[in-house]
Amino acid sequence: MVLLPALSCYIPIPLYRFLSKKQLQNLAAMPHIDVLRGDLCSILQSPARKTVSLLGSNQQALSMNLEQYVKDQQGDRQDVNKNTEQ
Repeated sequence: MVLLPALSCYIPIPLYRFLSKKQLQNLAAMPHIDVLRGDLCSILQSPARKTVSLLGSNQQALSMNLEQYVKDQQGDRQDVNKNTEQ
């Protein structure tokens, strides 16, 4: 197997080739295929998670701003009612 540092993934060496001692040691030191698949899945899901997070944060900010606006409006009405009573 050959490591591509830019992609952080492994490319299999065809099985019909003879491996050198160093290549065999590198192959034996590699993580299990399930670990590599899990890493690949998390890499592929990362942009989707970021998009969901960004979209959710805008909605949350809008909700908080609207709640504050409603509280401010209620406070203004109470102040107007107090001023008219006096």
